[in-house]
Amino acid sequence: MKKLTVSRYAKTLMIFMSVCIHCSQIGAQDFQRCFGTPLDNAFTKVIRDGTFYYVLGQEETTNGSEPVATVTRLDINGNFQWTIRATIPSVFNDAVRLANGDLVLVGHTLPFDDNAKSLMGQVTSQFGGNFIWLRTYDEPGRDGFIRIVWNPIPENHSSICMYSVPRHNREARRRPMMSC
Repeated sequence: MKKLTVSRYAKTLMIFMSVCIHCSQIGAQDFQRCFGTPLDNAFTKVIRDGTFYYVLGQEETTNGSEPVATVTRLDINGNFQWTIRATIPSVFNDAVRLANGDLVLVGHTLPFDDNAKSLMGQVTSQFGGNFIWLRTYDEPGRDGFIRIVWNPIPENHSSICMYSVPRHNREARRRPMMSC
């Protein structure tokens, strides 16, 4: 009985080690070849939309520049469909999918200092992806939207959590909604 347990343990350990070795060989080049550029790229959230995915991220437009927020659409197999970019240094922290398939996004401008502003927008997947609108909102000092929550009942009500320094998190209300 002990030989069987040791044998299972050894087999499990070998499988685990082979997976770890394989994963350690997958590096920036594989990601870069598939989804990125030689510059800094990152993603923060993935949202499923039927047989597609929205990927919130950010990318450096030139070496050393502040990144701009991006929204990318991939099909169910991970094949690239399109990417749209904000025109100002920024990051999207969260998003909710609306019933029509659009996204409402929240985030903040960069750098995240006393001049940072909250950022909110709506993206449609029609015609290769477009911002329907993208706006900044400013409170005195450093601020940014960190979370948005969709409340399907009643329809079209949402809640946005706002982060403001040195103040604490607080809720910015669009209509009657659930709390963050």
